[in-house]
Amino acid sequence: MTEDDPPGVPLRPNYSFSKVAAEAVCTWIATQNGIPLTIIRICSTYGPEGGAPADRLDMILARKPIRLHPDKPNNYNPIYEDDYVELGIRAMEVAATPPVVVNWAGSETVSAEEYCSYLGELVGVDPVFEYTPDAHTPLWPDVTRMHAVLGRTKVPWREGFRRMIEARHPEIPLAERNSTTGA
Repeated sequence: MTEDDPPGVPLRPNYSFSKVAAEAVCTWIATQNGIPLTIIRICSTYGPEGGAPADRLDMILARKPIRLHPDKPNNYNPIYEDDYVELGIRAMEVAATPPVVVNWAGSETVSAEEYCSYLGELVGVDPVFEYTPDAHTPLWPDVTRMHAVLGRTKVPWREGFRRMIEARHPEIPLAERNSTTGA
């Protein structure tokens, strides 16, 4: 997905309509009143407090299947909370009229299959995947414009995932605790 794609893609009824409406209202108000604005299209945020990777970690620990879309791989660009805070501040600094529209995601692409397998390695539980067309279509954003306008993320996904587990489950001894490459 690029910023030139309409908001709300892929369409999921209520959620997508609210995103389309929010962008239209904010753009109209900003344009009518000369208010600088940056519209960030949020994709795959996570951290100790939650997000899709945290939800999938909970599923792994509960030994429940992780539902994924059958169009493999299920690619994402997860963005850890340290980075989304920093890039959120940067988004306010570059606001303009008409509004700047930018995808807001991690700089690295990783499939849910790969990151769930990595989470499973760290916690010692093999993930189980269930492929179904009822699962959400992955939100795989193009981050080219984000890199140009806001910058790159700094926390590699493997490091962010370890931090997330350590904060959410300090009782679990992690494999590869000192590794920064995940190798």
